[in-house]
Amino acid sequence: MTNITETVEQGKPNIITPVQVETAVFADCHFLQEAVENSERVTNSTIEDLYADGAYQSPDNREFAKVHNNMQLKTGKMQGGCRWELIPHDKDGLTVIEIATGNTYEAVKVVTRQGNRKRWRIPWNNKTGWRYFEDKDIQTYLTRRQIESLPLEEQHKRNNVEAAMFQYSFHTRNGKTRYRSLLKHRLHAYSRCMWMNLRRMVIFQIPRFQRSIFALFGPLREAFGLVKRFHKRFQSMKTIAM
Repeated sequence: MTNITETVEQGKPNIITPVQVETAVFADCHFLQEAVENSERVTNSTIEDLYADGAYQSPDNREFAKVHNNMQLKTGKMQGGCRWELIPHDKDGLTVIEIATGNTYEAVKVVTRQGNRKRWRIPWNNKTGWRYFEDKDIQTYLTRRQIESLPLEEQHKRNNVEAAMFQYSFHTRNGKTRYRSLLKHRLHAYSRCMWMNLRRMVIFQIPRFQRSIFALFGPLREAFGLVKRFHKRFQSMKTIAM
């Protein structure tokens, strides 16, 4: 499993900063904190907005973003659908709305005997007769609402990384390499991403080089035109003198 992080600054090339390669059982959300720290070390700047897939959303990562210079953890989409609207109110109140039917329930807060697990419940037609919701469900819903309220240009910034992953795995078969050890996979990932960075910098510099050449040709054309006018005037003066 390969995780790629890149910059998305306006007016600058998108450069891949850290590249992380782990086994397939490694969870996506575990990549985030190390990727942020490595990116800040490479770019020598503080990350203010981080655009990541919904799989990178987790309570630990949200807490990390909060204490890490109040970094904004944004994403264009969270995996899975949303069946319930969970609207907290007052201190312990929770309004639950089933999106498909529009039915509204006022959830009741319940606490386990040990007092270490707080949940809300609504009457439901199942074995227990109740449908339970926890704090993490409420936080997931609020995060989803925040993501959906982002402008489209903010949501589309995530697509840059999708394009990078396509370029990275373009020469593989079904997204798999021919290597059989973690070290070889890492060497392949590093070399491939270095080549991608080189290509991006070259493509970014070509228009700038062309503009500088055109800007240089302008004064040269003016100087050549001035010399040509002087030459014509000198020829006319020579004809009159003869």
